[in-house]
Amino acid sequence: MRLKQKWWLPLFSIMLIAQIAVPAYMVYEEESVINTGTEYRFETAALDPADPFRGRYLTLSFAENNIEIDSTEEWRRGETIYVGIKNNNKGFVQAISVHKTPPRDKEYVKAKVTRFHRNLPRKVSWEYGFNRYYMQEFQSLKAETIYRNATRDTNSVTYAKVMVKHGKSTLTDVIVNDTSIVSLSRIVE
Repeated sequence: MRLKQKWWLPLFSIMLIAQIAVPAYMVYEEESVINTGTEYRFETAALDPADPFRGRYLTLSFAENNIEIDSTEEWRRGETIYVGIKNNNKGFVQAISVHKTPPRDKEYVKAKVTRFHRNLPRKVSWEYGFNRYYMQEFQSLKAETIYRNATRDTNSVTYAKVMVKHGKSTLTDVIVNDTSIVSLSRIVE
């Protein structure tokens, strides 16, 4: 009985340290992307559901979500891909390539294939992993209305600010006509 007690305390200690270290590392990694990553602007379109466990959020649909390809490779729905990106002359993201492995010579973001168009021109469509912007409950309904109206208005410019570093990406804000959606949803009518 004494031998079992000697092993129990070190194992319990290791378990406690792991429970603290793993989330701490995840937060550190996310903060590292935000603080030292490169900011990219992804043009958006509208949607807005709610998650009963995580709260209200804006679901973002992006203008740059497909690309024509020359290769004869097959792409499967749900497959993880790496989208090479750069800023276009308007300051928004432009997808320049898709890869099955992370490219070493350009900035990229991870995505999941949603559709593969086999007919000419061959295209790969995808969904980014940062397509949800979570908000406080009391602001979310107003933000949803502002965002939906802005994405339908051809004179409005909406985009997501995403920090990218070595393929890791963090959505930091949604902008409507050069103003944060959080600020816009706080304005009292």
